[in-house]
Amino acid sequence: MKYLLLSIFILSICFSAVLLASAPRLEAAGINDAFDANLKKFNTGAGFKEDTDKDALFKYIGKAVNLMIVALGIIFLCLIIYGGLEWMQAMGNDEKVKKAQDIMRNAVIGLIIAVGAYALANFATTALGFLLE
Repeated sequence: MKYLLLSIFILSICFSAVLLASAPRLEAAGINDAFDANLKKFNTGAGFKEDTDKDALFKYIGKAVNLMIVALGIIFLCLIIYGGLEWMQAMGNDEKVKKAQDIMRNAVIGLIIAVGAYALANFATTALGFLLE
């Protein structure tokens, strides 16, 4: 059972890494070059500024943070499933039930902390972005 959960966890991390690694290649492939060229003409003609290196850096940081949030969600789901399976297999043994409840409670607490940290970071970067403009 533990090997199954470990393999699911490793596969989810590998899948997330593949998604993160493929994002720059999709952009570099020039899928939307004609659209981007027309958009640049429109934006520069309308007085908008072009993307700078700083904007691109923030874009990649945002993608990395979103990927980490997805990975945390997958980990949470795996822990909840593992705790539920342990609880079902406890067969009335109080120690095993307590262990399963602890796993599930700690998973929920970890998810709350992660979502709270994301919300705080999002608020701080938004507020900082308004201050820097």
